[in-house]
Amino acid sequence: MVSSISGYIVDALNRTVHGAVVKMRGDGVIDKISYCKDPDNVFIVPGFIDSHVHIESSMLTPSAFASAAVVHGVIGAVCDPHEITNVLGTDGVKLMLESASQTSFVFGFGAPSCVPSCRFDFSGACVGAKEIFELLRLPGITHLGEVMCVGEVLDDDPNIHMKIRMALLNGKPADGHAPGLTGLSLEKYLFSGVSSDHESLTVREALDKIRRGMMIHIRSGSAAPEFESFIPLLKQYYDLCMFCSDDKHPDDLVRSYINGMAAEAYRQGVSVYSIVKAACINPVLRYKLPLGLLRQGDTADFLIIRDLPSFKPEKVFLRGNLVAENGHSLITSGYVEERNVLNARPVTEEMLQVKACGAHHVNVIWPVKNSLVTKRLTMSVTDVNGTIEADREANVQKIAVIDRYSPEIPPMVGFVKGFGRMSGAIASSISHDSHNIVVVGSDDCAMCEAVNCVIASKGGLAVADLHGRITSMLRLPIGGLMTNGDAETVASDYKRCKAAAMDIGVDLVAPFMTLSFMTLPVIPEIRITSRGLFDVKSSSYLPVVE
Repeated sequence: MVSSISGYIVDALNRTVHGAVVKMRGDGVIDKISYCKDPDNVFIVPGFIDSHVHIESSMLTPSAFASAAVVHGVIGAVCDPHEITNVLGTDGVKLMLESASQTSFVFGFGAPSCVPSCRFDFSGACVGAKEIFELLRLPGITHLGEVMCVGEVLDDDPNIHMKIRMALLNGKPADGHAPGLTGLSLEKYLFSGVSSDHESLTVREALDKIRRGMMIHIRSGSAAPEFESFIPLLKQYYDLCMFCSDDKHPDDLVRSYINGMAAEAYRQGVSVYSIVKAACINPVLRYKLPLGLLRQGDTADFLIIRDLPSFKPEKVFLRGNLVAENGHSLITSGYVEERNVLNARPVTEEMLQVKACGAHHVNVIWPVKNSLVTKRLTMSVTDVNGTIEADREANVQKIAVIDRYSPEIPPMVGFVKGFGRMSGAIASSISHDSHNIVVVGSDDCAMCEAVNCVIASKGGLAVADLHGRITSMLRLPIGGLMTNGDAETVASDYKRCKAAAMDIGVDLVAPFMTLSFMTLPVIPEIRITSRGLFDVKSSSYLPVVE
């Protein structure tokens, strides 16, 4: 326990920087902040908070995630555990809370509002109003997780409105998920009680939401790094903005985090006060996190930064204890029980065939680069012995979803454009939000081998070459989403899978992250689920072949 720290305090609440000595009690509380004329040449800043993240996307348990995050000055995270909840039900939330309790890092978990994500998705659990009521009473639950079922809110579905009301009556905010929502529909969504959003498609849309009083999470995630275009919002609307990652793969987590977002905002001319307000203070206030904000009587939770523009922490303190120093974590990871539900049976090449049936065109999913949005394409097809195959030269691959919960349901097979001129396949048991097995590939043999490797491993990532040989895999035995490994090890294994994907021709920056979002039926425009090809705008299923 360090008793005092000298430096320049960055006081974002009062928008001042002043020399001070911060004295701490033995219980980790700031006893006194005294003015100092000649302080040490360092800056004292509140710790960073990720205002919206799915820990599961890091493939780490919460305690292992915490150990990696503190290196970057992140001392708290507001989490929506709906990924593991789709697999294990409310027991998944409790598993996350158990792991979180093994570290001093501060987590605020949401009660997942949309499990499954909407009425057109099917997962391993269904969390209704009764379950939400019980979750909201658990210690560590700080809010209602993102309300993704926008259509059900606008259609006055009583179940989702009951969930929102229960959260508000418990004094806990309801987070949103409303891509493309504007005008009267946005007004109705806000009137339901939802008060934040991390899915704005444009700056204009985000401004519309801000001007109506909505808080905006500015995101820089592994699959959606659109942070830079939203930075200008911070200059005027810093009171209504927060930083978030949403989804952070392990290699990205090891490299940089919220500190990198802060540094980029500073480079673009945003004041240090506005940055600290959005990156450190606003999430603590919104979610009532038990973290100090550099005031007398607060817990001693702060960073020591020597080069302020870089926002690279030299030391990180939680409750007055040093938890990271010079890029090294001083907290250890815990261990949680390996639990899973994966009932899928091995697939055969015949199960992945798409019959031509005299068709001339197919509906194709096209993921927009550096975005979670997809577009619908209609493309002409070639009949190969009565079936439709991937077209390597046209950069069109097959994509299939294998239901992990109900083995009697046959694979759903479609087409996707944009993964590169592949010669093989990649598969994953991470597919938002139901987390069925998803695979994309150039031929049925490689796709089968990749899928069957994931099934045999009880969850994970796999890469198969054109000959059907598994060239890389990462086992994820906790829900098919996470492992008990540490961040460095998991990041290394994940990078090997990414490299193997590149070796077979995938040319996406985050291939497995992009693949995982091809199945999420709540972000425009077109997705594939275990039940069919889904048009998000019309909330209806489409034929694969036309």
